[in-house]
Amino acid sequence: MSTLVVNTINDLSGNSITQGTLKSFISFDGNTADASNNLTGVNGSFNVSALEDDGTGDYDVLFTNNMANTNYTITSSGTRNASNTAQSGFCYQKHNVATTGYTVMTFSTSSVEDYDLVMTQVAGDLA
Repeated sequence: MSTLVVNTINDLSGNSITQGTLKSFISFDGNTADASNNLTGVNGSFNVSALEDDGTGDYDVLFTNNMANTNYTITSSGTRNASNTAQSGFCYQKHNVATTGYTVMTFSTSSVEDYDLVMTQVAGDLA
């Protein structure tokens, strides 16, 4: 097996091909995440060092490699009951987006809830 190690990959026009690619993702069970700032409850992730449960439906996601600034984008989705996809609710990011991570919250139409499945992905520039 060969390994390719480079600092930068550009297209023929000189543009970095890493611009616009996902820099992080996480899939986790909000019912089993805990406050110990580890990866408990995580089904899969990339560039995530920790998940912290800050209370019902309130989670902090911390990056392994920080983002360059707070202008990155976060896309999220989830379901309250993984065995019944008709019970989807809403996910949103709170105002506290930092270069080191972000907060995601899950809720139904009337209250904050823990979800069986929460998924987020981040696009932007790494530091």
